[in-house]
Amino acid sequence: MPPPSTPPDLATLKRIRNDIIGSPSLKRQLLRSQPALLPALLPLLAQSALSGQGGSDVEGEGTQRRAEAVTVLGSLCREVECLPYLLDAGALSALLTALRASLSPPSSDPQAADDPSSPQAGPSTPYPSASDPLTRSLARALADLVGCMCEALHGARYGIGRPAYKGREEAHMALEVLVELSSLDCFLPLLAPAPAAAGAGPAAATAIAALVAHLRTAQETAPVLAWLPEQERVSAAKGKRGWEKKEEGGWVVGRLCAMLKGGDEKAQIAALHALATFLSQTPSLITTFGRFHAPIAQRIFDLSRSRPARVRLAACGTLTALLCHRPSRPAVGLAGRGEGETPPPSGLELNVLMGLQAVLEDEREEGDVRAGACWCLSTLVMDDRPRALHASQTGLLRTLCTLLRAFPPIDPASPASLDDLWEEPLPTVTLREACMTALASLALPDAGLRSQLAEQKPSVLPIIHASLSHPAPGVRHAACQVVRALSRSVAILRSSLVDEGVAGSVLGLVVREGRVKEEEGLEGFGLAVEGEDEGDTVKLELEGDEEMEMGLEAGAGDEGEAEGEVGSGTGGKELRQVKGDRRVLLAALAALCNFSADFSPVQHLLPEQGALPVLVRFATDPGDALLRMNGIWVLKNLVYRADWTLKKGVMDLMGWGRFVELCRDEDLRVREQALSMVRNLAASRDTDVSQTVRAMGAGEIVALVEEAMATGTDDVMMNALFVVVNTLPELYKASPAPTLHQSPTFLAALLACLSSPTQPLRVAAIRVIHALLQASLGKSDLRGAGIERRVREMDGGRWKAGLASGLGMARKSLGGLGEADGGEVESSLEVREIVKKVAAYFEEA
Repeated sequence: MPPPSTPPDLATLKRIRNDIIGSPSLKRQLLRSQPALLPALLPLLAQSALSGQGGSDVEGEGTQRRAEAVTVLGSLCREVECLPYLLDAGALSALLTALRASLSPPSSDPQAADDPSSPQAGPSTPYPSASDPLTRSLARALADLVGCMCEALHGARYGIGRPAYKGREEAHMALEVLVELSSLDCFLPLLAPAPAAAGAGPAAATAIAALVAHLRTAQETAPVLAWLPEQERVSAAKGKRGWEKKEEGGWVVGRLCAMLKGGDEKAQIAALHALATFLSQTPSLITTFGRFHAPIAQRIFDLSRSRPARVRLAACGTLTALLCHRPSRPAVGLAGRGEGETPPPSGLELNVLMGLQAVLEDEREEGDVRAGACWCLSTLVMDDRPRALHASQTGLLRTLCTLLRAFPPIDPASPASLDDLWEEPLPTVTLREACMTALASLALPDAGLRSQLAEQKPSVLPIIHASLSHPAPGVRHAACQVVRALSRSVAILRSSLVDEGVAGSVLGLVVREGRVKEEEGLEGFGLAVEGEDEGDTVKLELEGDEEMEMGLEAGAGDEGEAEGEVGSGTGGKELRQVKGDRRVLLAALAALCNFSADFSPVQHLLPEQGALPVLVRFATDPGDALLRMNGIWVLKNLVYRADWTLKKGVMDLMGWGRFVELCRDEDLRVREQALSMVRNLAASRDTDVSQTVRAMGAGEIVALVEEAMATGTDDVMMNALFVVVNTLPELYKASPAPTLHQSPTFLAALLACLSSPTQPLRVAAIRVIHALLQASLGKSDLRGAGIERRVREMDGGRWKAGLASGLGMARKSLGGLGEADGGEVESSLEVREIVKKVAAYFEEA
C-alpha cells in the first residue's frame, strides 16, 4: 500500500468528482497517474460526520468533505478495472469500518425483541446513526465494490463480458474477508428497519440487498444465510431463540421478504434479485421458502404481473430460480429419448413465460430490460426440452425472431456498415447478444424447434450469418451458439446452413482468430486455472441432447475489443481490425464440430482451407485445457470414417508422441476426447486399426486403457472400453501379447461398469466382454471375476451356483436396470441383444 499523504480538500474532491463521473477511462487514468490518491482519500471515510478539522464545523465542511470522499469512492467502485487499485489501497476494509461506525448500539426493548412483526423488529440489531445520505452512499459504494469483485472473479453475470479481468486473486481473497462474521456484522444490520429519526431508510437496505444479489456461489451465500444479529446469536447459543429463524431460512431471508411488502420499487427489485441468488445457490431453501413464506411466494407471483417492467422482470427471475430446481414434467412417449407428447406447463411456468413475452413484445421498453428478459428466458429453458417447447407454444420463438429482424442490418462486405457497428449503442449490442443466446437455448434441446427457427419467414439465417462479422465479441459468440444449435440437425446443416454459406464463415472465424497470436490481440486467455470450472465453458456433443453450458453466468460487460469501445463514437480504419477472442473461438469450434462430422457436405473445407495446422495447434495448446478439448473434438469428428491419407495427415501434424500425452492429459475432458479420437482412428478398416496400433504401440494402448479405467469417470472409461473393442484383434497380435483380460484391476472395473446407471457405459462394457469371448480370450478369467454371474443376471436368469446378495454392487435402483430373480435385469434393448450373445458364449464348453 502506498504511504499516506495529505487528504484532498473539499475543492479538490469536487473537481475529481466532476471529472470522473460517467467516464471509465478517466477513472482508470486518475488511479494510474495518482497512486497516492486512494490512501489519502480513504481515511476521510472514518472521520466524524459532525466535526471538521480542528474541532470546528460551523459550515459543515467536515461533513461535506466526507460526503464528497464517499461519492468519489463510490464512482470508482463502479468500474471493475479500478478494482486492483481499490483492493490494494484497502477500500473494502475502509468501507466496512465506516459502516460499522455508523451503527448505533441496539435497542433493549424486550417487548419488541419478542415481536417480529414490530416496526422495530430485530431490536437487538444495531441501526444506522450516521446521516442518511452518508450511510446510503457508503452502502452503495460497498455494494458496487462487491459487484466488481464478483465480476472480476466469476465473470459478468450474463453474456460473455470482458475478455479479461485483472485482480482475480485479490478479489477472491477480498470476498473471503467479506463473508467473515466480523465483516457481515458491519453491513447486514442495515437490512433491519431502523427508527425513522436515526436510520438510513430503505435506501441503505436496498444497497445491501443489491450486494447480496451480486454473490454467485454457495460458499459466498452460505455465511450470509446463516448470519444472525449479535444478541440473537447469544440467545441461540443459550437455546432460547434462533433455531426457528434457521428453519424459516434465516434472518436475512426474513428481512428480504419484508422488503417485498413495501411499495418501494427499487427495494423490491433488489430483494427479488437477492432471493433469486439464494434460491439458485441453495436448493434446500426452496422447500423452506414454500413452507414458511407462502404469502411471500404469492407476493412474488403478484409482482411478476405488476406494471413496472423492472419489477416484473425481477419477479420472473426469482420464479425462474424456483422453477429451475424443480424437474419439468416428463414427456409421454418414448422413454429415455426425450420424445413424445409434451405435458402442459404449470401455472407458475406459464405465468413466467407470459411475463417475459410481454416485456419482449413492448418496443417502448429500454434495451437492458428486454435483454434481461432474454437472459431470464435462456436460463429457464436451457437443457430443458419441455420448457423450450412451452416457450415456443407461447410465441416466444416468433417474438425473438421479430426482435432480431428489428436490429439495424449488418453487411459484412460493406466497410461503412461495419463502421456503423463500432458506434452502435451498448444497450443495442447487449440486446443482440441476449436475443441470439435465447434463440440458441430454445433451439438446442429439440429438433422440431430447430426446424421452426430455420424455416422462419422472412428468414433470420442471413441475420445470424452476418452477426458472425459483428465487431462485438458477445454478438459473434451468440451467433456461433445459434449456428451450433441449428447444425445439430443434419437436414438443416445440409440444406439451410450450407446454402447460406454459414459453414465457410464459421471456419473462417476459427482460422482467422486462431492465427492471431495472444500477444497480438487474442484476448481472454488464462481466465481460469487449468481444470477449474469456468462460466464460459463450451460443452460439445455430436449426438444426443447434451447439456448446454454457455456461460450465462459469465456476464455482459464491455463489448469493445480494439482501439476503442463499441458505442464510443470513435470510428476509423483501426476500429475495423477486430481482435481475436478466446470465448468466440471456443463457440466457433463448438459449431465447427458438427460441420466436421462425416455427414457434413462441407467437411472437405477443413483441409482445403488450411484449417488443420490451426486445429492441431489448438489441440496441443499446453496452457488452455478448453482449447485442447475443443480442438481435439473437431479433429476427432474429422477423422471418423475418413481415409487413412487424411488421418495420417492429421497425425503427422500432431505427432503420435504428443497425441499419447493428450490421452494422459490431467484434464479428464481432454483425455476423454483423445481416447475417442483413438476409437475413430482405429475404425472403418482393418488397415486403419493395424496402422494405429503400430504407431501407438500395443503396450501403450493397454496402459492407456488401464489408466483410464482407474479414473472412475464414466465418459473416460466408456471411450477407453471402445478403444479395446476397436483394437482388440490387432492388440493381441503384438509380441509379447497383452494380458489385459487377466488383469484383476481391469476385470473389477469392467464388472462395475456392467452395473453402471449410464447406459453407454454398460454398452461399452458388454461389447468388450463380447469381443474377448469372440477372440477366445479370458473366459475363465471373466468367470472367476464374477462377470458371467452378472451377465446372467442382466439376461434375467438365475446363476446356477446361487445368487450372492452382495457382489459389491448393492445399488438396486439403477437407471436402465430392473429386478428379477434377485438380480438386476437389463432393460435396454441394445444391451440385452449383446447380453444374449455373451451368455451364449458362456454356455459353450
